[in-house]
Amino acid sequence: ATLTRSLVSGFTIGILSCRAGFRTSRGTAGVGEAANNAVVGSMLAVFLEEVVMVQIVTLLRGAL
Repeated sequence: ATLTRSLVSGFTIGILSCRAGFRTSRGTAGVGEAANNAVVGSMLAVFLEEVVMVQIVTLLRGAL
């Protein structure tokens, strides 16, 4: 379960960071804004993923 959570979190952070980087504009100011957006978006996404995964694991453990 821990390995799966790490892989999903890493994949999400990578995808969101690449998306923010590719959408960068306005030179160096845009890079700082894109980095900030990537960090905030990644933190929110990982938090939501953890909530969902905990619920799934709880349901599976209750079913066994």
